[in-house]
Amino acid sequence: GPIALVNGKAGVPAPGYTTTQTGVYQWVVDYGGDTNNIEARSECGKEAVTIGKMPTSINTVPSNADGGPVGTALTDSATVIGNHPTGNIRFYLFGPDNATCNFKQTSDSAPHGWIFMAGPIALVGGKASVPAPGYTTTQTGSYKWVADYGGDGNNTEARSECDKEVVTIGKHSDGLTSTPSPGGVTGTVIFDTAKVSNGMDPGGSVTFSLYSPADAACTSAPIFTSTVALEANGTAKSAS
Repeated sequence: GPIALVNGKAGVPAPGYTTTQTGVYQWVVDYGGDTNNIEARSECGKEAVTIGKMPTSINTVPSNADGGPVGTALTDSATVIGNHPTGNIRFYLFGPDNATCNFKQTSDSAPHGWIFMAGPIALVGGKASVPAPGYTTTQTGSYKWVADYGGDGNNTEARSECDKEVVTIGKHSDGLTSTPSPGGVTGTVIFDTAKVSNGMDPGGSVTFSLYSPADAACTSAPIFTSTVALEANGTAKSAS
């Protein structure tokens, strides 16, 4: 002001004042009077306007959203939607044994419900990410990220939902190659060797089955079987 009265009325021109912090703002109007009217001032507290924090939300994007085999490293990224949000964010990863993202202790051996936590990580431009390599998966199943924003002076706290970021980890697609021993005349002792490759430290056993010359389609019962454990290098050799 001063702003001229029109028919006894006046208003603050738009846009007025853009608030910069939370709290209670109070208008006081001061009228300077004229020849026929005395000065006047409105009371403090008569026009209280409460400004609160901006409700925030979190958009998140996990790495390997399409899943992967055991041993895949998982990270997460988040963007906080609000009024120029600052502050910190924490990322929690829940394993296949905690489908509901229970934050509390789930077993005697686990002090809390998550299997991995990164943070607090400061927002930059409203964004933050789990530093690489993140968490390296150790079993198959569904892993779930939850991002937790602590809020700041102008923005409320926020937490992403369980099931919003589900990453499915499956078994490796192993390759199997086998090599028979050389042939020969009747009475020759034959055997077979196999190698499991492309897996993650493959273990277990391999069963070799031998079919007779009369069973070219291998549809009848084998005439010989041999089950042996895989060696540390993923190879196995049948009995002979």
